[in-house]
Amino acid sequence: KSDLPEIARNSLFADVFRLYSLRMDSIYGFTAFLSFWQLAETISLSSNIGGKTEKVLERISWHLEPVKKQLMGNTMDKTLRGLAKKRNKLVHRGITDIDQSDINIIKWICEKAIKWLLHHSNKLRTVGQLEKYYSHRTLNKTEIKNIMIAIEHLER
Repeated sequence: KSDLPEIARNSLFADVFRLYSLRMDSIYGFTAFLSFWQLAETISLSSNIGGKTEKVLERISWHLEPVKKQLMGNTMDKTLRGLAKKRNKLVHRGITDIDQSDINIIKWICEKAIKWLLHHSNKLRTVGQLEKYYSHRTLNKTEIKNIMIAIEHLER
């Protein structure tokens, strides 16, 4: 048995917890905010999708589905988009319009996503498996069935 899946999974968790601890060392609110945003990008494997903000938001949002069901309307999606706008203003224009509530919200979102990752790490054991989950997450039942048929054919 290869230790590679375990190493790959542990490297993701090492990155996640390294970024989380960076926030604890941040003196300024905007650096804490950016640390949490980088954490969200790491969890969503943004380097595999060209760092596209919309994809990061979509993937991070999936980790929040149990909580989103408890909230009225699309509040969480609007909140995520608002945080993304603040991040873009900060990174691209140097506007540091970040307050403590922004930091608290992005921290809470990241903690929910980390909890999801930990909970599902026995099934999604590698970064590659997590990426496949993300990339196939929005497929309908017919598309999934077609993939499964193709895989069965490949295995034969």
